[in-house]
Amino acid sequence: MLVIALAVLVNAVTFGHLTFLAPVVTDVAGLGEWWVPVALVLFGVGSFVGVNAGGRLADLSPTSRRVSSWHSAGR
Repeated sequence: MLVIALAVLVNAVTFGHLTFLAPVVTDVAGLGEWWVPVALVLFGVGSFVGVNAGGRLADLSPTSRRVSSWHSAGR
């Protein structure tokens, strides 16, 4: 159940970022509307690279990563 809750949370945060990306690019950064697709592509590439890097790091030593994550969380 915890895994499902975390998956829902990750998806909600991702969609939240995508929802507010266009106003941040156009209003806050002051860039033109044609920069919105560029920002979306950069967000997607960054997400892809981050997920792949995290997965590869976790595959190197899943037990020690789990233990260190558990320990750093204060449990």
